[in-house]
Amino acid sequence: MSHATPDFWYRSPGLLARLLAPVGCLYGAATAYRLSHGAYQDIGIPVLCIGNLTAGGGGKTPTALAIHKLLSRENIHFLSRGYGGSLPGPVQVVPASHTTAKVGDEPLLLATAAPCWIAKDRAAGAEAAKAAGAQAIIMDDGFQNPALRKAMSILVIKGELGFGNGQMIPAGPLRERVAAGLARTDAVICIGEPIHDSLHSLPAGIPVFSGNYRPLADDLAALTGQSCITIAGIAQPDSFPTLLTNHGITVVERISLPDHAPITDTMLTDWAGKAERQGAQLVTTAKDWVRLPTAWRSRIRQVRIELDLAEPAQLKTLIDSRLAPLEAADV
Repeated sequence: MSHATPDFWYRSPGLLARLLAPVGCLYGAATAYRLSHGAYQDIGIPVLCIGNLTAGGGGKTPTALAIHKLLSRENIHFLSRGYGGSLPGPVQVVPASHTTAKVGDEPLLLATAAPCWIAKDRAAGAEAAKAAGAQAIIMDDGFQNPALRKAMSILVIKGELGFGNGQMIPAGPLRERVAAGLARTDAVICIGEPIHDSLHSLPAGIPVFSGNYRPLADDLAALTGQSCITIAGIAQPDSFPTLLTNHGITVVERISLPDHAPITDTMLTDWAGKAERQGAQLVTTAKDWVRLPTAWRSRIRQVRIELDLAEPAQLKTLIDSRLAPLEAADV
């Protein structure tokens, strides 16, 4: 299962966007109805939701990992839908035995940092995590899912993309109306410079934090002096080789795939031949690396990327202030 983000979503609305706008209105109405009729189950432990207003890879998983690291607490579990995986859950992700075909790629990344559960039914997944000892949950995605009561919701926005053309899916990238989503938002994290016009009118009462992607130094050091061919199957695939180039890595060719796209032996054999002819090293993202067939992982380097938060202490204070009363009530 994979998808590509349409380019017209991030341009001023043209003919195609206007033609699709009535369908977008129906999509938005369906989302609003679902949110107004949700169960919002309270499972007895705080749930921190990391979400987007837009479709197509908004940086939720790196943000979830960064916040888990920031909180530095034990017994915080991750919860994910398991997009792209066949298992309905709830099931705890085991990186040594689960594949992306079973649980999706992002849960495998989350599970390297803390226990991670996948569940199409988020409430059932949260209950399973609690039964396994979770004292708090970080939910990767699910901002528009009304199954659980959330102690705090953090909205992640890409600074250069903002809210796109301001239209609802499929006319634009929005999952719901901006005003409706911001009304449920406790904090915003903007990744990259907030240059998009749609970000200039965020409500003054919502705390806005910033951050930038940073490749791990050890992974960069392993590529010093080499020519690289990048493989990226993420929502904005050009962002990966651009980030490497900005950090001094020589990229001679870029291979772009749709987000979550499967990577086959045939594709890899072709790319390996290309790399050999050019005297280059194949390099990919951590998210793509977990989708590689096991036999290929030793031949392709991954560059892990972290979200470097600009105001970590202030963000931690805010999160603690939201979670602490609920945790105290459960004692």
